[in-house]
Amino acid sequence: MPMPNDALIMLYEEHEFEKELLSKFPDEISALPVGGIHAKIVNGKERCYHYMPSTSTGTAGKRVYLCKENAELLSALCRKRFLQKSIKSLPNSIKHREEYSKYCSSYDPISMKSQLPKSCVILCYLPLSRSHNENAAAWTWETFEKSTLYPDQLIYTSPNGIKVRSKSELFIASELELSGVPYRYGQRWPWRVDTITRILPYFAPRTIE
Repeated sequence: MPMPNDALIMLYEEHEFEKELLSKFPDEISALPVGGIHAKIVNGKERCYHYMPSTSTGTAGKRVYLCKENAELLSALCRKRFLQKSIKSLPNSIKHREEYSKYCSSYDPISMKSQLPKSCVILCYLPLSRSHNENAAAWTWETFEKSTLYPDQLIYTSPNGIKVRSKSELFIASELELSGVPYRYGQRWPWRVDTITRILPYFAPRTIE
């Protein structure tokens, strides 16, 4: 049975998108920290470690616990694991898309994400298609009056490259972007609570204009 035209267009767009991801993921991995992430259950709680493989024969690798102060490293290692798993899955998905097989084994980033350590899932964002944010991208990146508070705390990066301060903010930013909801992080609103205090939301919606 022939596929609807819009389905063929979607299939082609996803095929091109996956090829683009496969071509750029290795370069992204090369810029990430050496080693990998390892998780184990300690006293009923999941703990994450930075595993550094040994550079000499007969010597065990090094494993260092990742505490709260290592949040940026944890995020980078989580991203690296996701990319490595994606690189293994993408070629098969691309091959089947090229064959237009109804038994296509699709690239499933949600599945890749679910295989990460539980405490790292929130740190891992999913790749977005090129067309997903076309309408909101220009507005989001226009120059606006932005908060300058605590710049050293901006250690997490959203799918669209927005720097935020915490895991919870990363989760909110990722969900907004995956849903196509435009926002500006840390924009100063033109309104005031009183003559002194200005409103400073963490996520300013597009409707404020």
